[in-house]
Amino acid sequence: MKKQDKLKTLLYLEYEPDQIFYINGFKKDQILPYLASGWEPTGLYALWSDFDTIFRKTTSIPDDEKFFYPVVVSLWGVRDIFKEISISNKIIKKVKKGQCKIALICPFEGWTWSWWDNLAEILKEKFQLADEHIVFVSANYFPHTKYKTITFNTWERQIFANYSTAEHFERSWSAVNNIRPNKFICLNRRPSIHRYAVVSNLFDVRNEGILTCALKGSYSDWYQNWVEENFLKEYPELSDRYKTEIKPLLPLTYEDGINPEVDNPAANEWGKVEKYYSSYLYIVTETFFENRAQGENTLFLSEKIFKPIIFFQPFVAFARPGTLKLMRDLGYQTFSDFIDESYDEVIDDKARLQAATESVKKFISMPQQHLRKLMLEMKPIFKHNYSVLKTKYEHGIYDKLKQDLYNCLHEEN
Repeated sequence: MKKQDKLKTLLYLEYEPDQIFYINGFKKDQILPYLASGWEPTGLYALWSDFDTIFRKTTSIPDDEKFFYPVVVSLWGVRDIFKEISISNKIIKKVKKGQCKIALICPFEGWTWSWWDNLAEILKEKFQLADEHIVFVSANYFPHTKYKTITFNTWERQIFANYSTAEHFERSWSAVNNIRPNKFICLNRRPSIHRYAVVSNLFDVRNEGILTCALKGSYSDWYQNWVEENFLKEYPELSDRYKTEIKPLLPLTYEDGINPEVDNPAANEWGKVEKYYSSYLYIVTETFFENRAQGENTLFLSEKIFKPIIFFQPFVAFARPGTLKLMRDLGYQTFSDFIDESYDEVIDDKARLQAATESVKKFISMPQQHLRKLMLEMKPIFKHNYSVLKTKYEHGIYDKLKQDLYNCLHEEN
């Protein structure tokens, strides 16, 4: 084996006429409705053309070498058919003797561990397996107390991939000096309980920045009604403002050429980025906030929290507690010298949301000239964070992923 391939773990990939190559365990007609549409096969691992830099693959069951048996779980609904998974007895025997581990993989999402645990229990019951036979490869950074987990968050790479040019850097860097018309930007596409609360709390200052809120964000009527019902239940103090002032205006939009009811810009906004250069504070409303709304045992960094790094903006994060600490643990710097970040340590969801709102309002209460002065003082943080993100994109994330996969398979720390 070549020296550079030493840390590449081996994957066994089934290659049968009635299956999708790279999708183990399911026949094509079973799994197709539960895969994100439009992805190339290797893209299901969020690696695309980089797949072969991380893994070696084989379509023959290895005789002696240790390997992973990967199972892709790209969409939440796959749990509805997961009991139909089929794994050959030859693979199961390899798993039980310690030569193989089953890896459940979804690097796009930070779903709660209870969702993953349910899949693991199905595997254990169906094939008489133990906890140590199963590995989760996920974008959830929260430690699991039972199963081995490997963190691979594709968003940390993908956001830089779409804005990696020297021209983007130069434009973003020079824009730090500008006086900007908007004191903040807060974009909300998919409805969620905490996003309704954030929009309601910031509605009185909406004219000082960019505040959006989609009506359904391409989701179903049922989902939008569920969010609204639970928001009103959780935040009754905001219900009058929402019902009388906000709901009649939905969707709150910004004219940038993106339709939030149809488009999902995620990591790439196709050049429609002027809104970032025209605003100071980036208000991140992360995917997960509430403990009760599938946030328990979840710590997830989506593309939303990496956008202000790409566009050189300070940020306040409406997210799970410990999110800013996680960012610092990953090597990034936050803005505690300029913004009250104590909200990150508040466990109670409503109290944390209120504390983060107060941090936002205190920051944007300052005049534009002073905000520009603070931006200039923040330039070392902007440059540091951009450098960290760039290094992670170029090799850091993949280096760690390869090492973690190797260690897991060979039971090394």
